[in-house]
Amino acid sequence: MSRNQKLLLAGIFILAAVLRVIAICSRNIQYDDAFSYFLAKQSISEIIKGTAADTMPPLYYFLLHFWQLISKEIWFLRLLSVLMSLGAITFLFLLLFRAFDPIAGLWGAFFAAISPIQIYHAQDIRMYALLAFCGMAYLFFFYLSWNSVNKTSRGKWIWVGLIVFGLGTMYTHNLGIFWIISPIFFLVFKRDWKYLWKFLGSLLIIGMLSLPWLVFVPGQMQKIQTAFWTPRPGLAEIVQAVILLTYNLPAESQIFFYIGAVISLEIFILVVIRSFKMMKSHPNILLLDVMALIPPFLLFITSYITRPVFVIRGFIPAQLVFLGLAGTVTAIDWKKKFGILIAVLVIINSIISLPKLYSFNEFPRSPFRDASAKLNKEIGNGYFVIHDNKLSYFPTSYYLTSPNQVFLKDAPGSANDTFASKSQEAMGIYPMESIDSATTGKNKVIFLVFSEAIKEYESKSLTHPIIIWLKSNYELTNQEAVGDLELMYFEKTTP
Repeated sequence: MSRNQKLLLAGIFILAAVLRVIAICSRNIQYDDAFSYFLAKQSISEIIKGTAADTMPPLYYFLLHFWQLISKEIWFLRLLSVLMSLGAITFLFLLLFRAFDPIAGLWGAFFAAISPIQIYHAQDIRMYALLAFCGMAYLFFFYLSWNSVNKTSRGKWIWVGLIVFGLGTMYTHNLGIFWIISPIFFLVFKRDWKYLWKFLGSLLIIGMLSLPWLVFVPGQMQKIQTAFWTPRPGLAEIVQAVILLTYNLPAESQIFFYIGAVISLEIFILVVIRSFKMMKSHPNILLLDVMALIPPFLLFITSYITRPVFVIRGFIPAQLVFLGLAGTVTAIDWKKKFGILIAVLVIINSIISLPKLYSFNEFPRSPFRDASAKLNKEIGNGYFVIHDNKLSYFPTSYYLTSPNQVFLKDAPGSANDTFASKSQEAMGIYPMESIDSATTGKNKVIFLVFSEAIKEYESKSLTHPIIIWLKSNYELTNQEAVGDLELMYFEKTTP
């Protein structure tokens, strides 16, 4: 690399870091973030018990467990994902640098640096940035092992890297298996049977080392099938997945949505068509095409064989590879103007996406911090807080550690019934069975409910059943909104 290229690379990483720390303190957390925090606070044995009953492997929770021993501040908790995201960009650059040239690597790293979805998950207290990191490292070592012409001890360490990061992917996300096996398609297309057998051997090792966790997967899949609301993907889900490659949803406005959607589709079509045409002159592009398209395709097919698992977050490494593919096409096609067009379109989509990404404060990222400050004051005035469900209780409890708040149990078997009993035991957090038991001995209560939940009942000409019960047993003295959170104040009337 030249000196100027090294300076550009440094600038790209500085830009990536800056974009990932904007609003890192002020952006509200959501239920999944808070779930990660409370589970990671437990002992290693309790984390294992809790994740075994949940839907995700334990690696991220292990890392967060030790990470939060340093600090539990929201910015520091998010910093772990920021670092993982920067690590993923590093391996993307190295892959493109080795497979093509520094210019392709710089463009790919730049597109990843400004990617709305990558920035979004870099600020999550969840496993998705870790999935991107392990996934990209795995692909990098796969390329090195496939492209290696010697059999030195260094070659052996490459295989160790492949297995370690493949294992990391498996222990990060249950859908990681689709990423792990996708290189098989590349080798089949290449008709590289000799290497294929070696690669299958590495997959066998990864599978054997994953067995301690894989034994829990059938039960987790059963939970997904019975408790989660992921629909079978159709045309709408496919289009949404394509849009999210370079644009963030929800949009600032309907106009921006249409602009971003059209641009996203244009980018996707341009990149795919141009990359297919370049395969003869640049054969390594096939690897990027396979790893960008095959994992989502496998998830799509699986969703029609068994229960739906087409979760866009689950193929975040594939989205990162697509950005690398876009960067490679941009570098190769720059003089033909296609590269300039792709770069401009990617930048435009990022610019119109980021303001909404940073400022979004509605469900599931409702203004829990502001609500918690208000609730803390009211608890001091003798109120007891009852949350309609766990989706508001968990985020609020991160900011408000008062014991004077509870949440109601999800309807058994419903789409929201996702908080497994074993997870409850591991975390020491339990729902109240009913509003009757939650209010026993309480003269002043605040019912916290999402505005959207009230509207859903009203759209059916109904009233929220908990509100009906409270109004029949208490007097509604006040009601105020904090963003899309409704705080309803009830007091016992004097006989």
